Amino acid sequence: MASEDDPQLHDYNVPERVQTFIKVEHDQAVGYAANHIVMTMGSDFENENANEWYKNLDKLIRYVNQANRIWTTKTNDFFPMSLATHGILNDYFTSRPALKRYECHSNNILQVTRQLNGFSNNTLRSAIFPLSEAMGIGQHHDAVSGAEKQYVANDYAQRLSQGADAALYVINEAYKKLLSKADQSLPMSTQYLCQFSNISECLPIERQDSFTLTIWNPTIQQIDNLIRVPVTKQYKIRSPTGETIAIDHLRVEFDDQGNLNSITNRDKNITLQFSAQGLYWYTSFQGNNSRPEFQSSGAYYFRPLKSNPLPVSSARNM
Repeated sequence: MASEDDPQLHDYNVPERVQTFIKVEHDQAVGYAANHIVMTMGSDFENENANEWYKNLDKLIRYVNQANRIWTTKTNDFFPMSLATHGILNDYFTSRPALKRYECHSNNILQVTRQLNGFSNNTLRSAIFPLSEAMGIGQHHDAVSGAEKQYVANDYAQRLSQGADAALYVINEAYKKLLSKADQSLPMSTQYLCQFSNISECLPIERQDSFTLTIWNPTIQQIDNLIRVPVTKQYKIRSPTGETIAIDHLRVEFDDQGNLNSITNRDKNITLQFSAQGLYWYTSFQGNNSRPEFQSSGAYYFRPLKSNPLPVSSARNM
């Protein structure tokens, strides 16, 4: 509530506002190691007069630095929002991991598309807008955090997918120019993005006996990276001279059901066997939200009913 400093008005509240401010400062000072504390700004739909806040914060920063104090540091887990006892907002760090990963993956596509459009001297910025807008929406703190309802998360993912489809057109148009020789374009197959590579599915190449893999390095320096290519058969990887490329670091073996059987670290000659592999689930604490200790588990609060998760099934079937 704003301060009203005109005594002629019925809602004059300067004394009350001053006392409230002092109380808040005293309560907040308990968590500080110094005699000076910072009044932080920010919340949904609050503190709209940012200029006034920023000027005061700049002064605080300047004078605190002049004190030349040595401050303690915190290096272990840090959860910034503890609303009450048994009420730490930490579930949004892990909620909806698929959407979090899709947001990061879509950003990779967006940056590559922007680069290719620029390097090819094409003017297809409007075709990149759908993905740019979807990325902007998806990075809202109630989106990528996973705090939204499922149908809203589905809408975010759909917008990212539609944006990536539009970006693919820009990528193909860029390759037509970049892979040309003088004024003559080289024959080039349509490029596809394996949008379902996270589940080892890539429809455009599943029925192909051979295909070409195009890799774009968006940095200005040489890098080494692992490339994941989903395939449906067993393949031998050969060098440009036709020699079979052996597995240098990790050898992974699977059983007849497709379950991970063993991993061999060839650098250290160590083999680990996997006898148990599966999915687990936990029962959420329901609660009634009447008191902090009865806070329900949800998008913001991760509160399992028990410490140990339960296996989804005792048998594994493919």
